[in-house]
Amino acid sequence: DKELTIYDCFDNFISEETLQEDNTWYCPKCKEHQCASKKIEIYNPPLILIVNFKRFNNMSKLENTVNFPIEGLDIGKYVVNENKRNNSVYDLFAIGNHSGSLSFGHYYAYAKNHVTGKWYEFNDSYVSEIYNEDNLITSNAYVLFYRKRTSSAINWDELYLKPFKDYENDYIS
Repeated sequence: DKELTIYDCFDNFISEETLQEDNTWYCPKCKEHQCASKKIEIYNPPLILIVNFKRFNNMSKLENTVNFPIEGLDIGKYVVNENKRNNSVYDLFAIGNHSGSLSFGHYYAYAKNHVTGKWYEFNDSYVSEIYNEDNLITSNAYVLFYRKRTSSAINWDELYLKPFKDYENDYIS
């Protein structure tokens, strides 16, 4: 078996796809459904990059382990805007995991404390420290959360708290 990496997933994500007969595109010019091609591109890398692995297919769960970097995910070659390619390196800060089957699964998370740099597992009411980062990469990884490395001054604490501050200001009297 070939090792599957997150870069293989990005290659697949950006590849051109031809829509089949059961998923045609409606052309506004000719007023007919067409088997068109579509391609997804990254123009401007976001501050927070969320990667969701397609783990469920035809009522079954795909159990492949996808290898991904904890630090230094570089998506520069996938960014079509040349002016934005140099600033497209990310570090992982959380992982959503799914164990079990499609019908009897369980979700749990790994998250990094941005102050101490320590990783923790959050599994229902149980929280434990993860001492070896190699243990973060499993076949249960489902959603990855990356933060962009940047030289510009971004107040990450403010960014994290902003949704809660807006909620408190708008809805709590």
